[in-house]
Amino acid sequence: MVKRTGEDFALHVGSKKTKATKTNLRKHKGSKFLVSYILPLVLYLVLMVFISSQSKGSFMTGGLDLSFLHVIEYFVLSTLMLRILIHLGTKDHFIAAVLIALLIGVVDELYQSTVPSRTASMLDILFDGAGASLILFFRRFPRLLF
Repeated sequence: MVKRTGEDFALHVGSKKTKATKTNLRKHKGSKFLVSYILPLVLYLVLMVFISSQSKGSFMTGGLDLSFLHVIEYFVLSTLMLRILIHLGTKDHFIAAVLIALLIGVVDELYQSTVPSRTASMLDILFDGAGASLILFFRRFPRLLF
């Protein structure tokens, strides 16, 4: 049995072949790539924009601080980004996924500052970054993620 590193395993996830190459994994293009990789990300981003567009009192929070949801939200976002970046064979895909998710978090907070009864918060950006950075844990243990 061949021992695989975290990055090597991540490139082979979903492949039954033991000698799969990067080019074989990047081979499927077109509608399958759009539906399997791009569409989930786009739908998730649309959901994020919808939630960001709601006034602060729109969701029933019961007086709870929902900052921890930023961590979950941006962990999911960075995971969806990671799937695409691995598929495309991007170098340093884990770091790229975190940075892209953090950039989206900054843009989201700027957008929220334009929504009535919403404000931009540096603390929210820190929670976004923390959630996006959780993906780095899975660099060491990719089997837990995929």
